[in-house]
Amino acid sequence: SSNAIVQGTGLITLNGNAASRIFHISGATAILSDLTLTNGSHATSWGGALDVVNASVVTLERCTVSNSTSALQGGGIYVNNGTLNVVSSTISGNTATTVGGGAIATGTSVANATVNVTNSTISGNTGTNGGAMLFGSNAVVSLLHTTVTNNTSSQGPNVWSGGGAVTVANKIGRA
Repeated sequence: SSNAIVQGTGLITLNGNAASRIFHISGATAILSDLTLTNGSHATSWGGALDVVNASVVTLERCTVSNSTSALQGGGIYVNNGTLNVVSSTISGNTATTVGGGAIATGTSVANATVNVTNSTISGNTGTNGGAMLFGSNAVVSLLHTTVTNNTSSQGPNVWSGGGAVTVANKIGRA
């Protein structure tokens, strides 16, 4: 297991140039703070900007994840058998082109995932199922003091859950 802390100053942008995913974090603990992750892309898989897998624990603090695309789930972020904590961040303008979860997605059946979003904004994302978020049956999700608005989905609402546990408290917008 590895640990990493990546701190920006609020002026650092990591740009995938619509050609590659920005971070793939596997079996590690990582804190990403004061960064912008933009234009990430994965043409054949999940997580356009960030892929969190294999018991990883990732925290985004004061970050922006924007304008990223995946061919399957999680245009911005995909979580499979891991934990994602999003604090005081913005996830916007991301697209999942085939399945769903424009901003954040977890696997739809066997993936164990925990997603906690606090004091953040999730807006302007697009996905087939769940314009903002798509969660599988084994996901545990918490949205606290978070704005979820202006996301687009051809099937389902802003947040689509396949049976996982979703807690929403003090949110703004339709979840």
